[in-house]
Order: sequence, then C-alpha cells, then structure tokens
Amino acid sequence: MSNIGQLGTVYKASGKLYLRYTAKDGSKTSVFLCPAKGEGKLSKGQLEQRKLEVLKAAGLTGEMPEEIKQGITFRDAGAAMLHQYVTRKRNPISSATARGYSSYLAKLDSLIGDLPLAQVTNKTAKSVIETLSAEELSAKTITEIISVLKYVVASVLDENGGEVYPRQWNHDFMDLPIIGKQSQPAFTPEQVEKIVGKAQARYAVLYALLAGTGMRIGEALAIELGPQSEDATTISGDCLTIYVRKSVFGQKKQHPKTESAIREIDLDPELATFIKGYIGDRKEGWLFSSDSGKPLLQRNILRDSLHPLEVGRKAFQSYRTVKGESVKHILFPAVLGATGEKIGFHAFRRFRATHLRSEGVPEDFVMFWLGHKEKTITDRYSKMKERLELRKEWAEKAGLGFKLPGVKVVTMAVKSSKKESAA
Repeated sequence: MSNIGQLGTVYKASGKLYLRYTAKDGSKTSVFLCPAKGEGKLSKGQLEQRKLEVLKAAGLTGEMPEEIKQGITFRDAGAAMLHQYVTRKRNPISSATARGYSSYLAKLDSLIGDLPLAQVTNKTAKSVIETLSAEELSAKTITEIISVLKYVVASVLDENGGEVYPRQWNHDFMDLPIIGKQSQPAFTPEQVEKIVGKAQARYAVLYALLAGTGMRIGEALAIELGPQSEDATTISGDCLTIYVRKSVFGQKKQHPKTESAIREIDLDPELATFIKGYIGDRKEGWLFSSDSGKPLLQRNILRDSLHPLEVGRKAFQSYRTVKGESVKHILFPAVLGATGEKIGFHAFRRFRATHLRSEGVPEDFVMFWLGHKEKTITDRYSKMKERLELRKEWAEKAGLGFKLPGVKVVTMAVKSSKKESAA
C-alpha cells in the first residue's frame, strides 16, 4: 500500500500474485495477475505491464482522485510503508529496525491513526510532539517517532514516483526537541578484564570477542562453525579471521545492519587461541549457542550474565515478574553510566574503536573492521583493506588492549617492508 500512489500493491497468496488497489469509490479491490512461480509466471516487465493494464481498465491511471486521497488514513499508509521497507530490494530495513518502527507506528496510530493522511501536517506533528513531551519521552525518542511520521506521509506515491502528499516540514514551528549530547559509555581496559575474568566460560569468550573485535552483538551471535559461506557469518579454522555475512536478531539470521557490515575481521593471535580453546573439537553449529542448540538471546545474556556481574559497584535491588508475581532481584551491574543506567554490549564496540585509534591503526582498517561506511571520495578510492598481510600485521600490533584470563599479553611490532629491510 505504500504504492497507493501507483494505485496498486502486488501481493502473493496461495501461490498466486494479485494486485490490490483502491477503486474510485474508495473500495478495496484485488485482481489476479499470474502464478507466483512455474508455468504462466510473468517476468518483472510483463508483471508491471499487466498491472498497468488492470489499473487503466479501472480508470485509475493519472492523478489520484481527491476522494481516494482523503480516504487514505495514517494507519493504513503506515502499515503499508512498514511492509514496503521490510520487503524492498534496495536497502531493506533489518528486523530490529522494523521492530522499532512498528512500536513507533503503534504510538502514532493511537494518536492520529484514523486521521486522513491528507490532513497530517506540521500542525499535526506539533500536536503529537506536545503529547509525547507531556509523557516525558526523551528528545531522541520523540525525534525518531516524528521521523517515522514523515516517512509515512512521503511513502504514498503517484504513478510517476512523485509524492501524493508533499510536505515542507518546519521543525521550528512544530517545536521539535533538540537532541543533546547522548550518553555513549565505553568500557575501560580494567573493566573489560574484570568482566571477562568473572564471566562464565561461553560468556567470557563472547565478551573477549566483542572487546577484541568491536563486532556488533548480533554479528557475534551469528557466528557459525564450518566452511565459509555467503549465507552465514563464519570463523576460519585458525580463528584468525571472521567473515561477517549475516547477523542475528532474536534467533533468526538476517542481513547485517549495512552493506559496509559485510566484511572480514582480523583477530589478534592470542584472542584466536582463546577462542580455539573454547571451540575444542566442535566442527559445526553456532559458536555461541543455548542449551537447545539455538543462538543465544541478547536479552538473556544481559539478564543472566552481563548486568549481574559485580565489577567494583554496589548492588542495587530490582524487581522481576516470575509467574505473575513480583520478585525482588539483586543486580550487580557491570558498570553504570553517568545517569545510572546499565551499560550494554555497544560499550565493548566503543572500547575497541578507542583502542585501535590510540594504537595509531590506519583509519582504513579501523572503519573496515568495525563495518563503518566510507565518509569521503578518498575513502572509497583507497584499497588499503585489500592488503591482507598488512591488515593482519596491524591486528597483531594493535593487540587487544586488555589481558585475557591466564594469558600473558605479547605485542609484536609491525613488520618492516621489504624495501625498508633491503635498506
């Protein structure tokens, strides 16, 4: 329905492709187009032509009739936009992002869901912001919700790809809050050592991996043992290289956060040895798996391991619901942020970025290992990341920045080039 402006959305049901569109009288109509596969299936071009023929026969080509414009509600357009963002071929959003958008849409639907999209204006956004502010939501959350509101309005297109409801958003008029400096806590080397040293076996290896590579938690939990594959994130037999191809959200594999996240990460040899000891004789399965053989869940790791770890902080009381009853629970947070919040997995990633910078690692390698997008034309021109031997030398030279349990840290200097050796 994000193609409402094209007056039609193609969908699959019972092995067949149908076109759903809004007729001139505002009613929803579905027309069979072709089988979804096998004999009779239309090519992409043929399918588009068939769609246009159906719309033309219904008298729906050209500008969208005003009565249809007024009949499209924010709720309907929002659901269609989310579906399009998840299923589109170019840059589909991840499951985690879709989940966030879904929660924001639910909030917006409770406020303006039945409002015709034609009537969603700066004044509407201003009213939404006032309501969200009264509920004491953070400036960042309010800004993200308003961004989704704007996405919905812009998602309805005409047959030429133009916006049916063009808007010139005025942030000053709607009084959009200004996002202040965000809390971005990072673990210190001492904290990483304590966390890894106090954690149970598989969690200790996971935390060492996060701190020693800067991987996103979903990428780390997606690591599978076995041969390299474009459909899986894998680790080499010597554990010196991780091939990031997939991420995990919940217990399902998905595409990584960005195209730049598809990469290779070179590991320090001591970390590789630490991981190999954990793998043992295993040849297949998830590197970090639950007792049922499925990937670990992020929320369970936080609840059962990272947050309860006592690392130089006093315990505080929390309450958890167990079988419908509120039960007192003592938490020993690994670290508390400036405002007292419990710190999550991204603090390991920030630790790694800080350590690599402090060791003078070339920025090309820092961005490549962390999966960050190039920022300039020069970044795109540079082929440093393809120099495998130099990458591995820098991975070993930079080291971990923290001591592994029972492992003496040894740092090897970057090897001189052949030209320097000859000199």
